[in-house]
Amino acid sequence: MHKVFIQKLWGLVCIAVFILAMQALFSTNARSETSSWLPKDFAYVYKVDLSSLGFAPRYVVGVSEGRVVIAGVFGGSNVVALLDVSDPYQVPQVLQIYPLTGSPTWVDVDGYPVTRIVVGSDRGEVLLLRVVGGEVVGYVHRVLGADFYVDKVYVVKGPGGSYKVVTLVSEGGAKTVPCTNCYIYAFDENAPGMFRAGFTTGNVTLALDKVYVQDVEPLKVFTQTSIYFDSSKVFLAYTPANYIVLVLNISYVTEAGFKPAAGALIEVTAYSKALNISYRYGVNADGRGVARIPLPVIGNTVLNANLSIRDATGNVVWFYSFDPRLHVVVDNEVYLIPALLPSPPDTRNALKVFGTPPFMQVKLALLDITAVPISYSISAQMSEALSLDVDRMAFVASSQSSPIIGVLGSSQKGLATVLTMAVEGRELKVIGRRVDYVGVGSKLIDVGTYPSLDYIIAAFSSSSSSKVRVYAASQLSLNYIYPFTSAIERVSIAVGAGGYVYGVVLNQGIQLMLSPQKAVPLLRNETSLFGYEAGYIDGYILPDLTTAFLVTGKSIAVVKNLNRVADSGKPTTLGSITTPKLRVHIYIPPNESMDRVFAVFSYPTGSKTLKPGRDGLIDVENIIPGVRYSLLVGYREPYINNVTLDNIVVENFTDIEIPVYLVYREFKVVLRISDSIGDGAVVPYTVVLDNKTVAPFTKNATVTFTAVYGSHYLVIRPVPGFENAYNEYKSMVFIDRDKAINITLSRKFYTLNLAIIDSSSGGAPIAPLQLSLLVGNYSISSNIPQNTYTVSFKVPYGNTSIVIAPAKGFEGVYLGKRLVLSIYGDREAVTTIDRRLYSVRISIRDAYGEKLLVPVNIAFNNTVKARQVREGIQTLSIPYGAWILAVFPAKGFENVYTNFTETMLVDSDKTVEVTMQRAIHALSLEVVDDFGTLITPVTVNMLGPVNITQIVDPSTRKILTQLPYGNYSVRIAPIKGFENVYTSTYTSISLTSPMNINIRISRVKYTLTINVRDYPIGIVRGYFELYVNGTKAADRFSGGNVTLPYGSYSIQLAPEPAFTAIYDIAKPVAVSLHNATSITITINRKLYTLTVYVREGATPIRDASVVITSLETKSVITSLITSEDGSVSTKLPYGAYDVVVFHPSYYSTNIIANVGSDTTEIVYMRPTIQTLIWRFMPLIATLIGIGIAVYIGFKIRALIARRLVREEEVF
Repeated sequence: MHKVFIQKLWGLVCIAVFILAMQALFSTNARSETSSWLPKDFAYVYKVDLSSLGFAPRYVVGVSEGRVVIAGVFGGSNVVALLDVSDPYQVPQVLQIYPLTGSPTWVDVDGYPVTRIVVGSDRGEVLLLRVVGGEVVGYVHRVLGADFYVDKVYVVKGPGGSYKVVTLVSEGGAKTVPCTNCYIYAFDENAPGMFRAGFTTGNVTLALDKVYVQDVEPLKVFTQTSIYFDSSKVFLAYTPANYIVLVLNISYVTEAGFKPAAGALIEVTAYSKALNISYRYGVNADGRGVARIPLPVIGNTVLNANLSIRDATGNVVWFYSFDPRLHVVVDNEVYLIPALLPSPPDTRNALKVFGTPPFMQVKLALLDITAVPISYSISAQMSEALSLDVDRMAFVASSQSSPIIGVLGSSQKGLATVLTMAVEGRELKVIGRRVDYVGVGSKLIDVGTYPSLDYIIAAFSSSSSSKVRVYAASQLSLNYIYPFTSAIERVSIAVGAGGYVYGVVLNQGIQLMLSPQKAVPLLRNETSLFGYEAGYIDGYILPDLTTAFLVTGKSIAVVKNLNRVADSGKPTTLGSITTPKLRVHIYIPPNESMDRVFAVFSYPTGSKTLKPGRDGLIDVENIIPGVRYSLLVGYREPYINNVTLDNIVVENFTDIEIPVYLVYREFKVVLRISDSIGDGAVVPYTVVLDNKTVAPFTKNATVTFTAVYGSHYLVIRPVPGFENAYNEYKSMVFIDRDKAINITLSRKFYTLNLAIIDSSSGGAPIAPLQLSLLVGNYSISSNIPQNTYTVSFKVPYGNTSIVIAPAKGFEGVYLGKRLVLSIYGDREAVTTIDRRLYSVRISIRDAYGEKLLVPVNIAFNNTVKARQVREGIQTLSIPYGAWILAVFPAKGFENVYTNFTETMLVDSDKTVEVTMQRAIHALSLEVVDDFGTLITPVTVNMLGPVNITQIVDPSTRKILTQLPYGNYSVRIAPIKGFENVYTSTYTSISLTSPMNINIRISRVKYTLTINVRDYPIGIVRGYFELYVNGTKAADRFSGGNVTLPYGSYSIQLAPEPAFTAIYDIAKPVAVSLHNATSITITINRKLYTLTVYVREGATPIRDASVVITSLETKSVITSLITSEDGSVSTKLPYGAYDVVVFHPSYYSTNIIANVGSDTTEIVYMRPTIQTLIWRFMPLIATLIGIGIAVYIGFKIRALIARRLVREEEVF
């Protein structure tokens, strides 16, 4: 470990050397702390850059108007540095730097004026810096213990200007309440050795042992010109050593392992059965999960204790019973077996839950450490005890009055006790006392007063808000309360301000308060009632109100002349008094580099060289209104003059911008402009020098302008819209005097592709040509061979004259031509050349000696020269050349004539004879009769432009031939011997195109007589449909005559729908009809089943005779005998029938049966009287017999009765 410590210390020394080397880079000479030129008559804020130094600040303390001490981190290590921030225009100068092994926990000064600065760390370090005139002239570095945490440290002043350091430290971490491991260390800055107070101190130093230190606070004295801490009055709060300490390490189980139970509440019940006493109280573990539990000792008896820990739901999760007989007390401490909890514990505040343990009363003693480290004394003690929940105390006094004002703060109860105290002999006596409720959780932060001791300024902070409470010292009464939304760090009482002014440093900014009678906050920002900077970390206000410092991670804001704000009594925002920015915008010639530009910014006591960015901007921060500045802007080349701006003054807090133009020396330049193929420019042009237009639009032969010294890039180009006229002229010109320059503008040449088209053929010329081209003084002459379609030339921009003529010997072919073309770019041009014309006389007639049937068109080489010609003679003007003459029918008449063509050479006047041949069309003529066939040969005669006769055979039925366009008469007749088959047919045909024609001829017609016979009845009922060859020929037919053409037929009758129940369809009858013919068709009636049931009631009658007679013919159809079931069944034709039933035992019966479908009839018969008698004869005989028997019976009964009668006896 010793090796690691040496390595880290060596690293810190290296860091210190590096920062001192940086200091040499920032400034070659140490700057004076005072800047007398800075205004004193108004308040303003300027900012200096801190980020370039690499500091990560945590605390700041103002040493003087221009110097601060920063405690924080640099390069990963903890350091304390003294910085000079007096120059608004330079990076803060690192004057001294001091490394620390621990992280700073407390930074303070000895009061005001500042002569000592003290820093404490979490490694038990105390660094004391001695300051004289703003310079650190010495330092003392003490290490109080590697495991000590410096809770607070003060520099106290003794008589004769000696200084002592008083430190409150706690072992193993920050201070807890109650504290059983806190100590006081005090030492002299110039002498070795120290004073210690605590329970265990040893004997190697001056010590006060066997006390449990709770707090220490020196008396803060306020005079008219200074503030200091008095070494003869250091207040010590302690508890007597009437208890031992149980040390318990507490952890609980999590998913990640074991975690210290920080803040765990241990419930303690201390008791002694022998003494018959008990105490119940609680203790909280510290942040490491270590609980130091005080256990009372009465006389020599250590009490027993029951310890318990609950979880968040109130259930006891750990219990331990302490018996002093089973433990050994070592240095007043007993280490218990660690407690491992299954879940997070109850962390309520012990003092709030159980109150102060009654045996732990805090005593207050007044120490005099003026002679430390040689001796110390307890000059006085307070007879009454303080409550253990007093977690902060402060004592102030004035040099003009003797009373001491003390403020005791208890954040647990939310109470503040204000005391007036005096030392009477060895007693610290309370003269006056007032208790103020400040709110639970509100902790006392700082206390201040004024030399008159009229008012007490007390600052309190809680997690939600902070408040300043002002008390009148005479009455110990509350004047007012002012709240803050930010935690308070310290209070700074104004010294020599001539009134009651104080400053408040918050953890988000600073505030300046005016008048203790009422709250008047003077500093603010746009949205908050205090002054702050973005990224604020810490602040400090000098008691003389000349300067305040606000530190962020990147800068230090220096607020000057806060006393002016207090004097004005008006609220002021820091933004409104923040010094403005001067922005210098430098403009240089286009071909120069901004890298060669420099600027020197001068202020009353110095200057600063600045470098513009590539955009030419220089920003100078912290321009103080009313101060005169100057600025020199120069260029590192001799041909550009420097620009000096004197007397730069801003009148208010508004940013300003100043443009600065660096320019060259200028010379006269004359450009003489000529055209490469002419005299002067043909289009307007623009002259551009170094991307700047000096002649925007001109056609003049000369252009005059001025140019600065040096090389320039000259460009001459046509104005927009005329870019195609000239090639852009580009050249570097060096201007070092007045100069004339001759410049020839070169015309652009373009490719002219000239297509020369024969106006007659639309193709290339058929004879050689001669071409001449002229532009200005530029000309071209060229021979063009025949059949050359396109010629190409390179032609300058402009109007080009072109002459085209036939070559020598070919003058009879073409006429000459002259044209002008405008050449503005590569161009495709087309021109035509006309041939000479000659007269051609054309005589036209029809091939059959007739006039032209339809109009015709006349064309030469497929170009129509005459349309809709009907006259026989036409005269046309035709150009020279070999032509194909074509005469063809006009549109819509192409079917009349064929085209006439003839090749001819037109080189003079001509006459041409034209005969138009008729168009030949195919003719397909088919002959069919009414039945779509042909059964005998016929003769076809056609008369028209040509005549034909042809016999058409039944096997082919058609004529295939080709005939010229025209009208034809057609006659079709049967050949000899077949006159009884067909009649002759006449028609006409207009043959205008290929045609397929069907000509129908009619057969000779004959009468067919049809007779209808009914079977079997012989009487026809109803009507029939007549079908001839399967086609219906007549309706409601019942016999008669029909007329049919020659041929063979199949004749059939079918009953109409209303009579289909009567008749079946007749069988077809084949007839060959070649003369008048008669036929008979028999139609059969449909047969249906007739069933007759003969009954007597429900009883079938067998052997009955059933006779069926047709009502139409009155003849008997059939006679039948009934079967066992009394029924007969037979098939009968459709009709009405009389059914008569006979039987010997019954009366005969008849019914009418209409047979139109299968029919069932029931016939009921009545028996005859005879039949009925014979049917009931057995019953009658039986009844007679029964009557006779009854009669005989009665007779026999009467006989017996008579025999059985007794005779009466006489008594």
